[in-house]
Amino acid sequence: MNIVQQVQLTLRAAEYHLNMALSLIVDDREYERVFFHVRAYFWELYCVWDYLLQHANASTLKWKPHLVKGDNTGDFLSKIELEHSNYAHLNVLRQIQSNAVFQKVKKMRNYAHKWHYNPVLSMATDGPPSVGNPARSIMINNSDKKEPGLPAQVFVERNDLEFFKETVEQLTNLGFFV
Repeated sequence: MNIVQQVQLTLRAAEYHLNMALSLIVDDREYERVFFHVRAYFWELYCVWDYLLQHANASTLKWKPHLVKGDNTGDFLSKIELEHSNYAHLNVLRQIQSNAVFQKVKKMRNYAHKWHYNPVLSMATDGPPSVGNPARSIMINNSDKKEPGLPAQVFVERNDLEFFKETVEQLTNLGFFV
């Protein structure tokens, strides 16, 4: 499986988990399953970033993969800038890394194991959520600020997935995966 196939598979997995979470939120008895899928959604989205970094690594520094994974500190892109300043996709990767949607996904992934959830505040497409009418978004309540790195309310929605899909399409058009 090549890098593009891996990224596409990861995006499909993220979409699956989002769809499952949005369809299960309508049943009060399904909260545990909702959170399983919400966690998996953010982990899959963040995996797309990992794949992008691994591909950039293969074209530049050629570090061992475990040294690149996640690049939570930003050191990897800084090293590319120092050692491969002419790398064509450095600015695009920096733009992705500084984007608000990416930052949200990164934070959510890091806090995935300790969320506090208020089901009453989930939002629906047409009226209250019900079977056959999945929610449009799920709100994670952090108003008690038990997770200081997150805002008081975090919405799980398709915008995050669309950002990553558009990013992959943009990188494909720029020849990143060649």
